[in-house]
Amino acid sequence: NNLTGTVTLSQRLYSGGRVSAAKDMASYQVAIMGETERETRQLVVAAVEERFYDLLLAGELLKVAHMATERARRNLAQVIAREQAGRGSELERLRAQVQVSSMRADSIRAENQSRLAAMALKDIVGTDFDQPIKVSGSFRERTRLNLDDLQGLLDTGLSERPEWQRIEQQVDLQERTVDAERAVARPILDLVATAQTQFQSDEFDVADKAWRKSWNTGVVLQIPIFDGHRSGARVAQAKQILHRAQYDRQRVEREIRLQIQQAFYDVEEAGERIEANRDAVLQAQKGLQIAESRYVSGAGTQLEILDAQLALVQTRTENAMARRDRGLALMRLERSVGILGE
Repeated sequence: NNLTGTVTLSQRLYSGGRVSAAKDMASYQVAIMGETERETRQLVVAAVEERFYDLLLAGELLKVAHMATERARRNLAQVIAREQAGRGSELERLRAQVQVSSMRADSIRAENQSRLAAMALKDIVGTDFDQPIKVSGSFRERTRLNLDDLQGLLDTGLSERPEWQRIEQQVDLQERTVDAERAVARPILDLVATAQTQFQSDEFDVADKAWRKSWNTGVVLQIPIFDGHRSGARVAQAKQILHRAQYDRQRVEREIRLQIQQAFYDVEEAGERIEANRDAVLQAQKGLQIAESRYVSGAGTQLEILDAQLALVQTRTENAMARRDRGLALMRLERSVGILGE
Protein backbone atom coordinates (compact mmCIF):
# COMPACT_ATOMS: atom_id res chain seq x y z
CA ASN A 1 0.00 0.00 0.00
CA ASN A 2 1.37 3.42 -0.99
CA LEU A 3 -0.35 6.59 0.27
CA THR A 4 1.01 9.97 -0.77
CA GLY A 5 -0.33 13.46 0.04
CA THR A 6 1.06 16.55 -1.65
CA VAL A 7 0.27 20.27 -1.19
CA THR A 8 1.82 22.81 -3.56
CA LEU A 9 1.66 26.57 -3.07
CA SER A 10 2.66 28.89 -5.90
CA GLN A 11 2.97 32.67 -5.82
CA ARG A 12 3.81 34.57 -8.99
CA LEU A 13 6.59 37.05 -8.44
CA TYR A 14 6.92 38.42 -11.97
CA SER A 15 4.71 37.94 -15.04
CA GLY A 16 6.05 40.51 -17.46
CA GLY A 17 3.09 42.85 -16.88
CA ARG A 18 0.31 40.33 -17.56
CA VAL A 19 -1.52 40.79 -14.27
CA SER A 20 -1.52 44.58 -14.18
CA ALA A 21 -2.56 44.72 -17.84
CA ALA A 22 -5.44 42.31 -17.21
CA LYS A 23 -6.65 44.36 -14.21
CA ASP A 24 -6.55 47.58 -16.22
CA MET A 25 -8.35 45.95 -19.14
CA ALA A 26 -11.11 44.75 -16.82
CA SER A 27 -11.56 48.23 -15.31
CA TYR A 28 -11.73 49.77 -18.80
CA GLN A 29 -14.38 47.26 -19.83
CA VAL A 30 -16.47 48.17 -16.79
CA ALA A 31 -16.10 51.86 -17.65
CA ILE A 32 -17.13 51.18 -21.27
CA MET A 33 -20.29 49.41 -20.12
CA GLY A 34 -21.08 52.31 -17.81
CA GLU A 35 -20.82 54.82 -20.67
CA THR A 36 -22.95 52.57 -22.86
CA GLU A 37 -25.61 52.63 -20.16
CA ARG A 38 -25.41 56.44 -20.00
CA GLU A 39 -25.79 56.69 -23.76
CA THR A 40 -28.80 54.38 -23.75
CA ARG A 41 -30.45 56.38 -20.98
CA GLN A 42 -29.93 59.65 -22.86
CA LEU A 43 -31.28 58.14 -26.07
CA VAL A 44 -34.44 57.05 -24.24
CA VAL A 45 -34.90 60.50 -22.69
CA ALA A 46 -34.40 62.15 -26.10
CA ALA A 47 -36.89 59.81 -27.78
CA VAL A 48 -39.55 60.40 -25.13
CA GLU A 49 -39.08 64.16 -25.21
CA GLU A 50 -39.30 64.23 -29.01
CA ARG A 51 -42.52 62.18 -29.03
CA PHE A 52 -43.92 64.46 -26.34
CA TYR A 53 -43.20 67.54 -28.47
CA ASP A 54 -44.76 65.83 -31.48
CA LEU A 55 -47.94 65.36 -29.48
CA LEU A 56 -47.91 68.98 -28.29
CA LEU A 57 -47.40 70.18 -31.87
CA ALA A 58 -50.25 67.97 -33.09
CA GLY A 59 -52.48 69.53 -30.44
CA GLU A 60 -51.46 73.05 -31.49
CA LEU A 61 -52.10 72.31 -35.16
CA LEU A 62 -55.45 70.75 -34.27
CA LYS A 63 -56.45 73.97 -32.51
CA VAL A 64 -55.40 75.98 -35.55
CA ALA A 65 -57.41 73.70 -37.84
CA HIS A 66 -60.51 73.97 -35.65
CA MET A 67 -60.15 77.75 -35.51
CA ALA A 68 -59.79 77.94 -39.30
CA THR A 69 -62.85 75.70 -39.79
CA GLU A 70 -64.94 77.81 -37.44
CA ARG A 71 -63.91 81.02 -39.21
CA ALA A 72 -64.69 79.46 -42.58
CA ARG A 73 -68.16 78.49 -41.40
CA ARG A 74 -68.80 81.98 -40.08
CA ASN A 75 -67.64 83.37 -43.41
CA LEU A 76 -70.00 81.02 -45.26
CA ALA A 77 -72.94 82.10 -43.08
CA GLN A 78 -72.06 85.72 -43.77
CA VAL A 79 -71.87 85.12 -47.53
CA ILE A 80 -75.22 83.30 -47.54
CA ALA A 81 -76.80 86.17 -45.64
CA ARG A 82 -75.43 88.67 -48.15
CA GLU A 83 -76.64 86.53 -51.04
CA GLN A 84 -80.14 86.33 -49.58
CA ALA A 85 -80.10 90.11 -49.17
CA GLY A 86 -79.12 90.49 -52.80
CA ARG A 87 -75.65 91.81 -52.04
CA GLY A 88 -73.71 88.63 -52.75
CA SER A 89 -73.17 86.25 -55.62
CA GLU A 90 -73.35 82.53 -56.13
CA LEU A 91 -69.62 82.49 -56.88
CA GLU A 92 -68.83 83.91 -53.45
CA ARG A 93 -71.02 81.27 -51.82
CA LEU A 94 -69.28 78.51 -53.77
CA ARG A 95 -65.89 79.84 -52.72
CA ALA A 96 -66.97 79.92 -49.09
CA GLN A 97 -68.32 76.37 -49.32
CA VAL A 98 -65.08 75.14 -50.87
CA GLN A 99 -63.15 76.82 -48.07
CA VAL A 100 -65.29 75.11 -45.41
CA SER A 101 -64.74 71.72 -47.05
CA SER A 102 -61.00 72.33 -47.30
CA MET A 103 -60.72 73.46 -43.68
CA ARG A 104 -62.82 70.50 -42.54
CA ALA A 105 -60.45 68.13 -44.38
CA ASP A 106 -57.49 69.81 -42.65
CA SER A 107 -59.23 69.35 -39.28
CA ILE A 108 -59.80 65.64 -39.95
CA ARG A 109 -56.16 65.25 -40.93
CA ALA A 110 -55.02 67.14 -37.81
CA GLU A 111 -57.22 64.95 -35.58
CA ASN A 112 -55.68 61.83 -37.07
CA GLN A 113 -52.16 63.22 -36.62
CA SER A 114 -52.96 63.94 -32.98
CA ARG A 115 -54.13 60.36 -32.43
CA LEU A 116 -51.03 58.97 -34.11
CA ALA A 117 -48.79 61.23 -32.04
CA ALA A 118 -50.48 60.01 -28.85
CA MET A 119 -49.94 56.39 -29.90
CA ALA A 120 -46.28 57.08 -30.66
CA LEU A 121 -45.82 58.58 -27.19
CA LYS A 122 -47.55 55.61 -25.55
CA ASP A 123 -45.33 53.27 -27.52
CA ILE A 124 -42.07 54.95 -26.52
CA VAL A 125 -42.96 54.97 -22.79
CA GLY A 126 -44.41 51.45 -22.83
CA THR A 127 -48.02 52.38 -22.07
CA ASP A 128 -50.92 50.33 -23.39
CA PHE A 129 -52.40 51.87 -26.54
CA ASP A 130 -55.94 51.71 -25.12
CA GLN A 131 -55.01 53.53 -21.93
CA PRO A 132 -56.10 57.18 -21.99
CA ILE A 133 -53.44 59.77 -21.22
CA LYS A 134 -53.60 63.39 -20.17
CA VAL A 135 -50.88 65.61 -21.55
CA SER A 136 -49.75 68.56 -19.48
CA GLY A 137 -46.75 70.67 -20.35
CA SER A 138 -45.25 72.91 -22.98
CA PHE A 139 -42.30 73.11 -25.31
CA ARG A 140 -38.90 73.46 -23.69
CA GLU A 141 -37.78 77.08 -23.57
CA ARG A 142 -34.67 77.00 -21.38
CA THR A 143 -31.50 75.03 -20.81
CA ARG A 144 -28.80 75.15 -18.18
CA LEU A 145 -26.20 75.38 -20.94
CA ASN A 146 -24.58 78.70 -21.78
CA LEU A 147 -25.92 79.53 -25.24
CA ASP A 148 -23.47 82.41 -25.61
CA ASP A 149 -20.35 80.21 -25.52
CA LEU A 150 -20.09 77.79 -28.45
CA GLN A 151 -16.50 76.86 -27.63
CA GLY A 152 -17.51 76.04 -24.07
CA LEU A 153 -20.23 73.75 -25.41
CA LEU A 154 -17.69 71.99 -27.62
CA ASP A 155 -15.31 71.52 -24.70
CA THR A 156 -18.12 70.19 -22.51
CA GLY A 157 -19.20 67.78 -25.22
CA LEU A 158 -15.67 66.37 -25.51
CA SER A 159 -15.58 65.72 -21.78
CA GLU A 160 -19.16 64.65 -20.96
CA ARG A 161 -20.48 62.88 -24.07
CA PRO A 162 -20.90 59.14 -23.37
CA GLU A 163 -19.68 58.21 -26.84
CA TRP A 164 -16.47 60.18 -26.32
CA GLN A 165 -15.86 58.71 -22.88
CA ARG A 166 -16.44 55.24 -24.29
CA ILE A 167 -14.06 55.62 -27.23
CA GLU A 168 -11.42 57.01 -24.88
CA GLN A 169 -11.79 53.95 -22.68
CA GLN A 170 -11.62 51.70 -25.75
CA VAL A 171 -8.34 53.30 -26.85
CA ASP A 172 -6.89 52.82 -23.36
CA LEU A 173 -8.16 49.23 -23.36
CA GLN A 174 -6.42 48.50 -26.65
CA GLU A 175 -3.19 50.07 -25.43
CA ARG A 176 -3.20 47.74 -22.45
CA THR A 177 -4.10 44.84 -24.76
CA VAL A 178 -0.91 45.54 -26.71
CA ASP A 179 1.02 45.51 -23.42
CA ALA A 180 -0.61 42.22 -22.44
CA GLU A 181 0.31 40.60 -25.75
CA ARG A 182 3.90 41.79 -25.41
CA ALA A 183 4.05 40.31 -21.92
CA VAL A 184 3.47 36.83 -23.37
CA ALA A 185 7.05 36.81 -24.71
CA ARG A 186 8.55 37.83 -21.35
CA PRO A 187 9.82 35.46 -18.62
CA ILE A 188 7.64 34.31 -15.74
CA LEU A 189 9.03 33.90 -12.21
CA ASP A 190 7.13 31.92 -9.56
CA LEU A 191 7.83 31.13 -5.91
CA VAL A 192 6.91 27.50 -5.26
CA ALA A 193 6.60 25.61 -1.95
CA THR A 194 5.71 21.90 -1.83
CA ALA A 195 4.88 19.77 1.21
CA GLN A 196 4.67 16.00 0.83
CA THR A 197 3.89 13.14 3.19
CA GLN A 198 4.14 9.43 2.28
CA PHE A 199 3.28 6.10 3.83
CA GLN A 200 4.25 2.63 2.53
CA SER A 201 3.46 -0.74 4.07
CA ASP A 202 2.32 -4.23 3.21
CA GLU A 203 -0.32 -3.93 5.91
CA PHE A 204 -2.89 -1.14 5.79
CA ASP A 205 -2.34 0.05 9.35
CA VAL A 206 -1.94 3.80 9.23
CA ALA A 207 -2.06 4.43 12.95
CA ASP A 208 1.06 2.46 13.83
CA LYS A 209 3.23 3.35 10.87
CA ALA A 210 5.47 6.38 10.47
CA TRP A 211 4.82 8.94 7.73
CA ARG A 212 7.77 10.27 5.80
CA LYS A 213 7.49 14.05 5.34
CA SER A 214 9.40 16.41 3.10
CA TRP A 215 9.35 20.12 2.21
CA ASN A 216 10.65 21.78 -0.94
CA THR A 217 10.87 25.51 -1.57
CA GLY A 218 12.26 27.33 -4.59
CA VAL A 219 11.68 29.58 -7.53
CA VAL A 220 10.66 28.57 -11.05
CA LEU A 221 11.74 30.69 -13.99
CA GLN A 222 10.04 30.11 -17.36
CA ILE A 223 11.69 31.76 -20.35
CA PRO A 224 9.88 31.56 -23.72
CA ILE A 225 12.38 30.82 -26.46
CA PHE A 226 10.42 30.22 -29.64
CA ASP A 227 6.66 30.07 -30.28
CA GLY A 228 6.61 30.14 -34.07
CA HIS A 229 6.26 33.97 -34.14
CA ARG A 230 2.81 33.68 -32.61
CA SER A 231 3.39 36.34 -29.92
CA GLY A 232 4.76 38.82 -32.47
CA ALA A 233 1.73 38.28 -34.72
CA ARG A 234 -0.66 38.81 -31.82
CA VAL A 235 1.13 42.03 -30.87
CA ALA A 236 0.85 43.25 -34.47
CA GLN A 237 -2.83 42.37 -34.52
CA ALA A 238 -3.44 44.24 -31.26
CA LYS A 239 -1.63 47.29 -32.67
CA GLN A 240 -3.86 47.27 -35.75
CA ILE A 241 -6.96 47.22 -33.54
CA LEU A 242 -5.44 50.08 -31.53
CA HIS A 243 -4.91 52.13 -34.70
CA ARG A 244 -8.52 51.53 -35.70
CA ALA A 245 -9.71 52.68 -32.26
CA GLN A 246 -7.60 55.83 -32.59
CA TYR A 247 -9.14 56.57 -35.99
CA ASP A 248 -12.59 55.96 -34.47
CA ARG A 249 -11.74 58.49 -31.77
CA GLN A 250 -10.95 61.11 -34.41
CA ARG A 251 -14.21 60.32 -36.22
CA VAL A 252 -16.26 60.53 -33.01
CA GLU A 253 -14.65 63.86 -32.15
CA ARG A 254 -15.62 65.29 -35.54
CA GLU A 255 -19.17 63.94 -35.21
CA ILE A 256 -19.58 65.43 -31.73
CA ARG A 257 -18.31 68.82 -32.85
CA LEU A 258 -20.61 68.75 -35.88
CA GLN A 259 -23.68 67.74 -33.86
CA ILE A 260 -23.07 70.39 -31.22
CA GLN A 261 -22.67 73.15 -33.81
CA GLN A 262 -25.75 71.99 -35.73
CA ALA A 263 -27.88 71.95 -32.58
CA PHE A 264 -26.46 75.33 -31.50
CA TYR A 265 -27.38 76.98 -34.80
CA ASP A 266 -30.78 75.24 -34.82
CA VAL A 267 -31.51 76.83 -31.44
CA GLU A 268 -30.58 80.25 -32.80
CA GLU A 269 -32.64 79.77 -35.95
CA ALA A 270 -35.75 78.60 -34.09
CA GLY A 271 -35.47 81.50 -31.64
CA GLU A 272 -35.24 84.01 -34.47
CA ARG A 273 -38.23 82.40 -36.19
CA ILE A 274 -40.28 82.72 -33.01
CA GLU A 275 -39.39 86.40 -32.68
CA ALA A 276 -40.12 87.10 -36.32
CA ASN A 277 -43.39 85.16 -36.24
CA ARG A 278 -44.68 86.72 -33.04
CA ASP A 279 -45.46 90.03 -34.79
CA ALA A 280 -46.69 88.20 -37.89
CA VAL A 281 -49.48 86.49 -35.90
CA LEU A 282 -50.69 89.80 -34.51
CA GLN A 283 -50.53 91.39 -37.94
CA ALA A 284 -52.43 88.49 -39.52
CA GLN A 285 -55.16 88.75 -36.88
CA LYS A 286 -55.48 92.46 -37.44
CA GLY A 287 -55.51 91.97 -41.21
CA LEU A 288 -58.35 89.45 -40.93
CA GLN A 289 -60.38 91.83 -38.78
CA ILE A 290 -59.90 94.62 -41.33
CA ALA A 291 -60.84 92.34 -44.23
CA GLU A 292 -64.00 91.18 -42.44
CA SER A 293 -64.98 94.76 -41.61
CA ARG A 294 -64.43 95.84 -45.20
CA TYR A 295 -66.49 92.94 -46.50
CA VAL A 296 -69.38 93.69 -44.14
CA SER A 297 -69.39 97.33 -45.17
CA GLY A 298 -69.24 96.41 -48.85
CA ALA A 299 -65.85 97.98 -49.43
CA GLY A 300 -63.95 94.69 -49.54
CA THR A 301 -64.16 91.38 -51.34
CA GLN A 302 -64.42 87.82 -50.24
CA LEU A 303 -60.97 87.09 -51.67
CA GLU A 304 -59.48 89.50 -49.12
CA ILE A 305 -61.07 87.48 -46.31
CA LEU A 306 -59.84 84.19 -47.75
CA ASP A 307 -56.31 85.54 -48.12
CA ALA A 308 -56.37 86.97 -44.58
CA GLN A 309 -57.65 83.69 -43.13
CA LEU A 310 -54.97 81.71 -44.98
CA ALA A 311 -52.27 84.11 -43.73
CA LEU A 312 -53.49 83.71 -40.15
CA VAL A 313 -53.48 79.89 -40.40
CA GLN A 314 -49.98 79.92 -41.86
CA THR A 315 -48.55 82.24 -39.21
CA ARG A 316 -50.12 80.28 -36.35
CA THR A 317 -48.84 77.04 -37.82
CA GLU A 318 -45.36 78.47 -38.27
CA ASN A 319 -45.39 79.79 -34.70
CA ALA A 320 -46.29 76.37 -33.29
CA MET A 321 -43.65 74.64 -35.42
CA ALA A 322 -40.98 77.20 -34.47
CA ARG A 323 -41.65 76.67 -30.75
CA ARG A 324 -41.53 72.93 -31.23
CA ASP A 325 -38.30 73.19 -33.25
CA ARG A 326 -36.67 75.30 -30.55
CA GLY A 327 -37.64 72.80 -27.86
CA LEU A 328 -36.21 69.97 -29.95
CA ALA A 329 -33.06 71.95 -30.70
CA LEU A 330 -32.49 72.63 -26.99
CA MET A 331 -33.01 68.95 -26.21
CA ARG A 332 -30.65 67.88 -29.00
CA LEU A 333 -28.06 70.40 -27.86
CA GLU A 334 -28.07 68.87 -24.38
CA ARG A 335 -27.93 65.41 -25.96
CA SER A 336 -25.01 66.37 -28.21
CA VAL A 337 -23.17 67.88 -25.22
CA GLY A 338 -23.87 64.74 -23.18
CA ILE A 339 -25.87 66.10 -20.22
CA LEU A 340 -29.43 65.25 -21.25
CA GLY A 341 -31.38 63.85 -18.31
CA GLU A 342 -28.44 64.27 -15.91
